[in-house]
Amino acid sequence: MAKPVPSDESATYVRVCESLVRIGCAIGLGSSPKSVAPRLAMSRTTDEYLRRQLDLSRIPVTVESIRRAAKCADLMVIIAMGALTVSYMLLIHGRLALPLMVISVVAPALVHHAIIGHPTSMARKRAANILRGSTESMSLMTMSIRHEPSVPNAIRFASESGSEFSAELRMCVWDVIMGRFNSFEAALYDIGCRWSAFGEELKMAVSSLLTAASEKTEEGKRRALDRANHAMVMGAKRRIEEYALSLSTPSMLLFGLGILLPIMVGAFLPMLSWDIWSTPALDGTSQDNGNGLIIQTAFLMNLLFPAVALLVAMEAVSRHPLERSIRRMKSSNLQRQGCIIAIAIGCASGLSFWLFASNHVEPVIVLLAFTCPASVISLITSSSPAFERSDEKEAVMGDMLFRMGARMLEGENFESALKNAAIDSGKDRSRVPYRVAVRAIVLGQDFNDAMDDEDNRTRASSANEAMKVVKRAAEKDEQSAGLLAMDLATYIRDLSQIESMLKSRLRPIISMMRMTAHVMGPIVLGITYSIYMSLESLGGGSGAVTPEQLVLVLGIFLAEINAVVCFFVWGIEGGVDRRALQKSIGVCILVSQLIFAATVVTAT
Repeated sequence: MAKPVPSDESATYVRVCESLVRIGCAIGLGSSPKSVAPRLAMSRTTDEYLRRQLDLSRIPVTVESIRRAAKCADLMVIIAMGALTVSYMLLIHGRLALPLMVISVVAPALVHHAIIGHPTSMARKRAANILRGSTESMSLMTMSIRHEPSVPNAIRFASESGSEFSAELRMCVWDVIMGRFNSFEAALYDIGCRWSAFGEELKMAVSSLLTAASEKTEEGKRRALDRANHAMVMGAKRRIEEYALSLSTPSMLLFGLGILLPIMVGAFLPMLSWDIWSTPALDGTSQDNGNGLIIQTAFLMNLLFPAVALLVAMEAVSRHPLERSIRRMKSSNLQRQGCIIAIAIGCASGLSFWLFASNHVEPVIVLLAFTCPASVISLITSSSPAFERSDEKEAVMGDMLFRMGARMLEGENFESALKNAAIDSGKDRSRVPYRVAVRAIVLGQDFNDAMDDEDNRTRASSANEAMKVVKRAAEKDEQSAGLLAMDLATYIRDLSQIESMLKSRLRPIISMMRMTAHVMGPIVLGITYSIYMSLESLGGGSGAVTPEQLVLVLGIFLAEINAVVCFFVWGIEGGVDRRALQKSIGVCILVSQLIFAATVVTAT
């Protein structure tokens, strides 16, 4: 097993620190390392605290190097900002000297805090990823120990997935190989203790797993595993509740960026061209500022606001409490669809600019000629055969496991129980059981290969691995395998309930955001356009931003905000299929642009 390597972000941080340390040594800052620790960061950032954060984040750098790098960065920022401020005051004599002086004072503290606080930020990010993937991995370890009380086998069984917790388990194996721990039990317990500050349920579950592995009786092992499963389920529910409550802030920010800010811009935009101190302004005339105002408006509406909204959405999506398996398209499909969409957008852009340059077509038609073809092409290229959702398959496989366990306890063998359980599942829910039964029994395919084929079609690793565990247990004892199947079905049902709880908690937010993107957003932007027209008429109708330009700016802004909102909704729902995101963006932009066009025409 190869030694795990740090992430790209950690490697970049290490290179930056090393470069700053070399620069500091060259100018004489590295001679007294005990005196290079300025006290600009929080009081908690002591050497011991930093060492702990570096250990959690797996950043291969020393505390002394971080302190030296922070001091060198502070000195470089102070020199640069001081030189810039002095040059500006001597050469330009502008009004920005005072803000530059304030920035010169604040910037060193911000840079110092960024360097010192990066290990803490990385540790929290890694802790969130580990807790996110711990629920499914601990469930797999529970299944393994339920079948065979061996901690090394359980670690190997759960470390094959791609989650951050699986990587932590692989690091656990590496620590045992390198002699840091004497046993796998000690290494696994260290994982629970290390991350207990971020989630006490992980330590409780690990302790229960180790207790179950050392239990002599079957009943004692089952009770310990039930405690481990209960701890992880309760921890997942707690994270879901915290995540649902934390979404109120990003949802309100997206609502404000998509609804409130456009109204404010539309209301104050005509006033920016009025010279309120001149006498003609009192007569309703305005001062023409040329093309500067339209450039500023386009920058705010089409670049700054959508960029801020995208950052807010990405931050909210990254804190999803459950592990998400992204269903990726093949590279050939991505290239083909990307080419088709690029050609459609290029043709629509050319047609739009030609129509706009002709001065004989309304801006609404130009906007629709640009957005509608791109939306239609996006819908066409995103269509694909429906695939079964992971939660539906988890429910089907959990029910099938329970039925198989009941039949095996009655004396049937594994193959017979599999066939009868597939028949009992019913026609509406029997796609997955029938495929597995036909491949494993009728076609004679190896059972593990049949389950792997199903895993390529859908995402339900816990259910697939549970079926494999029951198959291996049935080779030794059918009765024990039946009881094991019923217990594993209980664990899978708990996992399915966690996903159902998350969906129910997020449903109001998702409904509100979809209603905002599809209906409220375009209507409000149309009202913004009418407000602008009314206020511009008060100023004499000679504003720097023409109504045609404002329609195009608002329409492009609407399409960008729709894409951001669709990404936000797709991410908090779980982010399963990228084609579903593409389809939702196409539908949302098409519907909202038509509503916006109708609102603008009505207001005109």
